[in-house]
Amino acid sequence: MPYMRTHKACITHGCSGTAIRGFYCDECYSIQSAMKAQSELRRPKQLYRKTAERGYDARWQRYSKRYLVLNPYCCKCGDRSTKTDHIIPHKGPGDPNFWNPLNHQPMCARCHGRKSGREGGRGVKSFRDKP
Repeated sequence: MPYMRTHKACITHGCSGTAIRGFYCDECYSIQSAMKAQSELRRPKQLYRKTAERGYDARWQRYSKRYLVLNPYCCKCGDRSTKTDHIIPHKGPGDPNFWNPLNHQPMCARCHGRKSGREGGRGVKSFRDKP
């Protein structure tokens, strides 16, 4: 007997349709696609540059890895550190604060995210003005 795929209910709240395309019925699938396309249009991708373009290239990755081996614990909470943070936000690899070891601190991803959020992503925004 050949394998027969069973149809499931659409996961959209309040919809009684049968899911044909993954988790949604045809009607809800087209609505979800339109909503996704709209959110893509609103997102300003040109404001955020790739990490290598911001100075975090292979040289930085090697340096950061060595720094975290020497400083294995987060300076805020004491968990295992996974990020090398700049204490004073920098303007790019040409900025003297970028490579200054006294401007670095080991942080876990959670504490680093909190700090970056409080700063408002100044490190990323400073690159908008540069060509």
